Amino acid sequence: MAEAEGEKKGAMAAAEGEKKGAMEAEEGEKQAMAAAKEAPVEEKRKGAEGAAAPEEEVGEAASEKPQEAKGVDGVKMITLQSADGEERSMPAAAAKISVVLSHMIEDASRVEDAIWIKHCATGRTLDTVIEYCVKHAAEPVNDAYSDDPSGGAEDLEKWDRKLVDGLSANDLYDLLLAANHLNIQGLLGVVCQRTADMIKGKTTQQIRATLNITYDLTPADEAEFLRRYAWSSAE
Repeated sequence: MAEAEGEKKGAMAAAEGEKKGAMEAEEGEKQAMAAAKEAPVEEKRKGAEGAAAPEEEVGEAASEKPQEAKGVDGVKMITLQSADGEERSMPAAAAKISVVLSHMIEDASRVEDAIWIKHCATGRTLDTVIEYCVKHAAEPVNDAYSDDPSGGAEDLEKWDRKLVDGLSANDLYDLLLAANHLNIQGLLGVVCQRTADMIKGKTTQQIRATLNITYDLTPADEAEFLRRYAWSSAE
């Protein structure tokens, strides 16, 4: 009986030991799982902290990036657009030969969009306007008709005449409208002088032909006009 009692106690002690070992093993597994869960969070936190430095470097590099150039060799440029949609660029300094463009440039901190010149019919006319402005902006004598003993004004006047000599009557008309609209008095005077030279010494019929003026009077209207203004027929 004592033996049976001893075996029973031994079995109970063994069972208790197994139970305690199982509990310790379970506790160890829980700790391992907790450590496994915390490890990725720590790594992510460290990774985020490590990525902060390159981000600051990018910001510094962006702040040191030079501003985009406004034109060739830093020359400020503006864009003009003719009525037919042709666009041309020109230096802002040359554009200031035009009173209208000069005011637009001074009033606006930045002229980004193309300036539409509605009275400049074609890109070809715009080319002539820009050529005139660039030439006169570069010349020390901006008034082609001033009294300059050095001969600079005379040379510029010859250049102006050459600029418009080859233009047709229609091209001269377009240039006249553009110069008037942009308030470029020098160019306006050059066009008017060229037109006067073209019609000098010509009859009424010849002037109409030269300037492409359509004669729309009927014979009866013409007879009535000549009766009222007989002096106008003296040629």
